[in-house]
Amino acid sequence: MINGLFVQLMMFATAIGLAFFYVKPTLTSIGTIQDSILEYQTEKQKVTAVNDLLAGHVSTINEIPADSMRLLTTFIPDTVNDVAVVRDIYYIGEEAGVELGEIEFSGLDQQQASAAEGLLEKETGPYAYNFSVKAEGSYYDIKRLLSLFESNKYPLEVTELEFQNGEEGDLSANISLTTYAHTKPLTDLSANQF
Repeated sequence: MINGLFVQLMMFATAIGLAFFYVKPTLTSIGTIQDSILEYQTEKQKVTAVNDLLAGHVSTINEIPADSMRLLTTFIPDTVNDVAVVRDIYYIGEEAGVELGEIEFSGLDQQQASAAEGLLEKETGPYAYNFSVKAEGSYYDIKRLLSLFESNKYPLEVTELEFQNGEEGDLSANISLTTYAHTKPLTDLSANQF
């Protein structure tokens, strides 16, 4: 009987030892794994929601007609070639019948672009490229020049305009123009005079 009681106590102690040293750590490990699985499923649902939102945006962009995308790229190009803009200003002046003096690229101005639009982010653009033009001609020629700037294939915004009486009844105008691009140039542009 003592022998049987001893064996039973030993079996009971072994069972408690197994439960304490083997089963409990295994259950704790299983709980930790289940918590990780739950966290993974939650994060996977968040990623799926973001991917669905992104797919919706891509779908919206893909629905824009190709002609509209081409026109948008033309209207606000990725980059601005300052020499080409000066050339365009010169041709617009010729078409308007005004005599152009200096056409100067004044530089890149991110602050002015942000202030002009009010909602633009400083780091992502659009970036403003400033030009100054001196023009001389009749009132109607200057008016036509401003109209041609307005109807250009890319934006040439008149940001500043000063009139003075010129020679022989003509007007002299100092015009500040701004055009925009989506990206900042790779090189730092300094003021060039043409």
